[in-house]
Amino acid sequence: MHIILKLKQPFHSLIRHHSDTKPYKLMKNKTLKKSIWYYLLGMLGFQSCVSFGGAEYGVPQATFNINGVVNSHKTEQPIADIKVLMQKYHEYSDTSFVASVDSAFTNEKGEFALSFIDFPAEQEYILQFIDVDGEANGSYAAKDTSVVFNDPQYTGGDKSWYSGEVTKSIEVKLSAENEE
Repeated sequence: MHIILKLKQPFHSLIRHHSDTKPYKLMKNKTLKKSIWYYLLGMLGFQSCVSFGGAEYGVPQATFNINGVVNSHKTEQPIADIKVLMQKYHEYSDTSFVASVDSAFTNEKGEFALSFIDFPAEQEYILQFIDVDGEANGSYAAKDTSVVFNDPQYTGGDKSWYSGEVTKSIEVKLSAENEE
């Protein structure tokens, strides 16, 4: 669909009168020059952000691994199908909360493995052990324990933002529900 406008006078006369063409051309040239300068400065600004071998943008990180085994306190036998929650306590100026960061179930040997990528510093994680299968392998009381990474020694880092990984192994003994 085309729209045709019928004007009573030429289009250019609607914008500027013929007597004003010189100042109009001068203003047009100044605007063009400003646009070119803005473009060039923009390109220089963009190019200054791109560097080779300079600072990188990101956050340092490391992998914190917790491996362990869950055994019965009374029989010393491994306990299968225990849910293990890895949690981290976060505290800010106006709020605090605990967030689950990983979870796993123990295998038939009572073993579990958890992992979380975090800031490479001393870290503390809360592990919660919960018997979720009922009476299938005995009924065990829930237990919480804390795993602290003091002065972690990382391995396998890339000498950049990734510091590497650190692993702790623990053994946890759960008591039966009816034990004291």
